[in-house]
Amino acid sequence: MSKRKHFTSCFPDQTMNGELPFLGGVVILLRLLYFAVDSHLQRSTQTWNAEKRRFFTVRVVSLTHATISGICTLTGCYIYPELWADPYGFSCHYGRLVALFSMGLILTTGVLLGLAMICLLVEVQTVFIHIRTILRLFGKYRSNSRLYRVVMHCNLGSLVLFRHIPATYLLFYISFLEKQAPAVLRLFLISALLFLAYHNFHLQQCFLKMDGYFGNASDEYEDQLIDPLDNTPIGNLLIKEESYDK
Repeated sequence: MSKRKHFTSCFPDQTMNGELPFLGGVVILLRLLYFAVDSHLQRSTQTWNAEKRRFFTVRVVSLTHATISGICTLTGCYIYPELWADPYGFSCHYGRLVALFSMGLILTTGVLLGLAMICLLVEVQTVFIHIRTILRLFGKYRSNSRLYRVVMHCNLGSLVLFRHIPATYLLFYISFLEKQAPAVLRLFLISALLFLAYHNFHLQQCFLKMDGYFGNASDEYEDQLIDPLDNTPIGNLLIKEESYDK
């Protein structure tokens, strides 16, 4: 038996057995991680105000979630290559667990698991978004941190590889190759994928501007958002921290 077949045999196709407890366990573990990180920060970073501590804690939890989701999605795409041929009809227990962990959805219909798995490749790029955000929170930028520059380039490269390419493939598949899905569902999926494509290009534009690919990157805290996924300027966090110290 090949390694791939041996691995897939560990995840037999089931219905809802154990999935609700699994989902509950994920919620509890992520919540416990939040409390653990927040408790550690209260002891080790007493100069941080509550807002900055909460912001950092949320990013750590999000980074953990994205890392696990990304690894599981890459693994699923490797051990189940058939999902690329039929994203609409593909179904397996492993895919259900990944979808539950990543999106919190109970996919009882047995369809769209392949599409969800391919869409969840975005979590690989999300890992770099959160690492980038944490570095910026600590005052690391393109101008003063080699690590930030490495993460910055990985972030942009993975955006193309794990956002643009999967979204483009799924849009082509649903538009021209998929024949099983009802017309209304296909229109809904096409609309959702077009919005996802717009969102991906918007992210790319923001990263290109913020990291200086277009013109010169500005390191002035007051003018910089920490990342395009959040509307809190980094200057707000630092200014409030200075007020807290006084």
